[in-house]
Amino acid sequence: MKAICISVAAAGVLVLAACGGTTPTAQNSGTAAPASSSAAGSTSAHNPCTLVTAAQIEPINGGSGLTSSSTPNGTTCNWIDPTNAVDTAEVAVLPFSGTPTAAQLQTAVTNAVGGATGGNGTPVSGIGSIALKAIAAVSATYAFAANNSIVIIAVFSQSNPGSAMDAQVQTLAQSVAGQI
Repeated sequence: MKAICISVAAAGVLVLAACGGTTPTAQNSGTAAPASSSAAGSTSAHNPCTLVTAAQIEPINGGSGLTSSSTPNGTTCNWIDPTNAVDTAEVAVLPFSGTPTAAQLQTAVTNAVGGATGGNGTPVSGIGSIALKAIAAVSATYAFAANNSIVIIAVFSQSNPGSAMDAQVQTLAQSVAGQI
């Protein structure tokens, strides 16, 4: 998976770019945080590209013509607006045995989408066995655990602030939780 990075271009335009990296796979190792691995043998029990559609994301982030692609191991799906580098989304479904702690869930989010999510998440209820959200200037991210998986949904927008996308991404996370 490629981490999404934020940089400010010379013209003052916020740009998100794929920055390379490894695809995280969450593993329960007692009290330790989920490990990051680039093992090609890891696969998700659920295809993240079928859990969410472009038609669900576009009204949230204002994108149009979003196209999706999944990581080689099938744990992450990225949606990209071909005309706009900011209007993107990412859904990751990472295998995890048991229920993660809040710290393990936060580590999985950080490993999957980096610091572009606004830092540490705040707890939310009603989604999976444990859930966090992180709202930033240009993004809304929800992460939760359900049925031996950690699910991360991050939506980025050029025109909609993260606070405006919050409720819609929460609804999207609840919909995905019902499919896991």
